Amino acid sequence: MIDPKEEPEVAEDMKSVARASRSGDRPVPVGARLLDLYQAATYTGLSYWTLRDYVADGVLPVVKLPGGRQRSRGGIVTRKAGDGSTRKILIDREDLDRLIARSKQNWG
Repeated sequence: MIDPKEEPEVAEDMKSVARASRSGDRPVPVGARLLDLYQAATYTGLSYWTLRDYVADGVLPVVKLPGGRQRSRGGIVTRKAGDGSTRKILIDREDLDRLIARSKQNWG
């Protein structure tokens, strides 16, 4: 255990890591174009649940990439690529930028 009196900078870094992991913040890769909902939330400053609502309401489009196939023992395809709602939700960074741009308003 780190004693905060001995190494205050390290102790503060540990606290910020703990806060980030509890809040669901995930680092946004610098060159990544596709982000998961947690990374998109970090990128925009919105909550995960707000972005998920935007996706459900059709305000924010998602990217569905083809995946593998799952087969039963009899060789019958049980799920084709891109089917089902269990696929990871990916958001294009450019769509996030457009959402921000069209949401801008002048005060006053």
